[in-house]
Amino acid sequence: MSSPRLFIARRSIAPPAPLPDILTPILASFVAVVFGAITYIVLPPQPTYVANYQITTYEYHPPEPNFTAITIHTANSINGHITKNSVTHTFKKPAEEIDCTISKCLALTFDDGPSEHTDRLLDILKNSDTRASFFPLGHRVWAFSGQIARMAEEGHDVGSHSWIHRNLPRFSFATILDDLSGTTNVVQSVTDKPVRFFRPPYGNTNHNVNNIITDLNQQTVLWSIDPWDWQNKDAIYVCDHVASHAHPGGVVLLHDIYDTSVDATQCIIDRLSYDYAFVNLSTLYK
Repeated sequence: MSSPRLFIARRSIAPPAPLPDILTPILASFVAVVFGAITYIVLPPQPTYVANYQITTYEYHPPEPNFTAITIHTANSINGHITKNSVTHTFKKPAEEIDCTISKCLALTFDDGPSEHTDRLLDILKNSDTRASFFPLGHRVWAFSGQIARMAEEGHDVGSHSWIHRNLPRFSFATILDDLSGTTNVVQSVTDKPVRFFRPPYGNTNHNVNNIITDLNQQTVLWSIDPWDWQNKDAIYVCDHVASHAHPGGVVLLHDIYDTSVDATQCIIDRLSYDYAFVNLSTLYK
């Protein structure tokens, strides 16, 4: 019998890893967990992104006779915080759109100018989008031609108030004709527009005056509200008088040769513009 053969199997065994190589990943994981926990507990969480936006809506109010209005509503969202706001804007209707059969109209008229105060008056009227009517004296037109031209350009009526403020019924037909036709011609030469309205000095007229005004194709206009601003040179008194006597279709008599009357005009507009439309005579008598 042959001898049995002996087979020996050999297996390579890696030596154990060094201790630092084992502890390093364990410590790194531990430090990461502890640092993450501290960060979560101590530091506030980062906010999540919230879209910012603004929403604007417009509310159109029913039109008033003299005004239109719109309310603008806004909603703002900033990082989730919402704020809301509303603003109402009121707009005065353009003078050419005013219908005095519907609106409460009031006509401001100015006699005896122009003067060194007229430019400031025109500024007030322009800034408030107000139309008025002027009755200048003929002998002052050339000296203040710039103001006369500006009146016409800015939509005001420019009429006639005679040449030198004479009490016309006391004079002859020829003198009255020369006076009124001369005033009409000089005004028209500056404004390049026909003179439609005439206001007799002192409000006095007669048959001769009326016939000449008819031949000149003009309309005689007096007044219904007279604060006597030429005598009561007090802006507050004049303003109070006009405000207390205002009525639809009223015609206010003022004089742009007094600075107090110019001040009163601003006061009158401020106090009455919400209730009344200030128009020129062309619109009032349309």
